[in-house]
Amino acid sequence: MIDTIAPDVLRGSYYGAQNLAAFGGAMSPVICGYLLINAAPVSMFYTLGALKAIGGTLCFLSGRCVAGSC
Repeated sequence: MIDTIAPDVLRGSYYGAQNLAAFGGAMSPVICGYLLINAAPVSMFYTLGALKAIGGTLCFLSGRCVAGSC
């Protein structure tokens, strides 16, 4: 699917973004399990919220960079 939608110049970037999504899905249970064992349960909520805010900010900034062609 990625091979058909990605322009030739950006194909590697598309594959990298897809693999980062898979990496995040794999790390979520590890992070949550660690926090539930070693910290107060509410810390998991704050940690995941902070990671989501960081991810959203990075997505917003990368979109601005591509649209404005840096």
